[in-house]
Amino acid sequence: MKSLNKTNSNIEPKVGMLATMRVGGDRYAMVIVRVLTKNRIICFNLYDLDNADIKTINGIQYYNKDVERIYYKNTLHLSNDQDMYNDFINEHTYTKRHNGTWREINHGIHDGCSLVLGVGENYFDPDF
Repeated sequence: MKSLNKTNSNIEPKVGMLATMRVGGDRYAMVIVRVLTKNRIICFNLYDLDNADIKTINGIQYYNKDVERIYYKNTLHLSNDQDMYNDFINEHTYTKRHNGTWREINHGIHDGCSLVLGVGENYFDPDF
């Protein structure tokens, strides 16, 4: 996907915005659930994202569900809505590096794991 290859360092992160975590040849859709500072965000994986879950505003994709409500239920483990609870797995904290890339905390710059803001996509490399 062409949009995953361009630099997105000028996009301001917002709660509900979709993102894609790139790990080698795989891509994992994420949603921003917390913006701690302009350079630090918390994301959850979205393992079952489909087009009905996406709304696009000015070319940037957003998750079409109530992220705040789901985030609190997930972190407090109080969800009775299993479909919404199961949308999220694994919390990840990212920081924006000096070169404009988003990297997960405690991961080196050369480990092949980066975050692209504004587009959510799942792709699993069949060669692995």
